[in-house]
Amino acid sequence: MSNNLPLGAENDPRAPWNEPEPKLIDVEVELDIIVTRNVTVQMEEGFTSTELDATLIRYAESKFSKEKNDWEVMDIDYEVLR
Repeated sequence: MSNNLPLGAENDPRAPWNEPEPKLIDVEVELDIIVTRNVTVQMEEGFTSTELDATLIRYAESKFSKEKNDWEVMDIDYEVLR
């Protein structure tokens, strides 16, 4: 410390240079993320919405693999762009 401090300031616990570093802790949370992207998937002509749902879930799971990234696809929402 500098010798230019007021008397008693060097050991003052309220002084910024004597404050303890904040303790960092791990906080486990469930994080929901909405990702929007236009994609093209191949479907048989006359497909049903159930078939499209299943295809889109497989597509999303291939991009956010639980094994690789510890992600889980919980829901799919889409708009068919034609």
